[in-house]
Amino acid sequence: MWNRFQTASLNAYRAFDRFRVDRPFGPWFFTIVANEARTCYRTRARSAAVVRRAAAALTGASDSRPYELRAPLAEALASLSSAHREIVVCRYFLGLSEEETARRLALPKGTVKSRLSRAIDRLRVELGLRGVSAEMAAA
Repeated sequence: MWNRFQTASLNAYRAFDRFRVDRPFGPWFFTIVANEARTCYRTRARSAAVVRRAAAALTGASDSRPYELRAPLAEALASLSSAHREIVVCRYFLGLSEEETARRLALPKGTVKSRLSRAIDRLRVELGLRGVSAEMAAA
């Protein structure tokens, strides 16, 4: 939450040249804060939708993974940050290459590689906490 307030404050600073001095400051600033809150809500909703689609893909009938791995994998995926989850979904659920993922997310290829590596490491930890070994998940 504090981060969102900081972002809203930075947005207000950047837009200060559009502030009309004959109007009250409070409503102008709180409009910016409200807009940032709506942006955060939309971002979270989109992220949750990605997790739901990924979980649905994991529980689909055509999935070759053993049924007992689907729920822990969906939970582990949901535990990732949105930046890491986006990379995993693009690479493994959408089947995009590193270059395609980088273009789609407007990131350098090196960033895609490093985030993917960290996301996979995190998934291994999360799956381990749920009693799933790396060998079981790779099968």
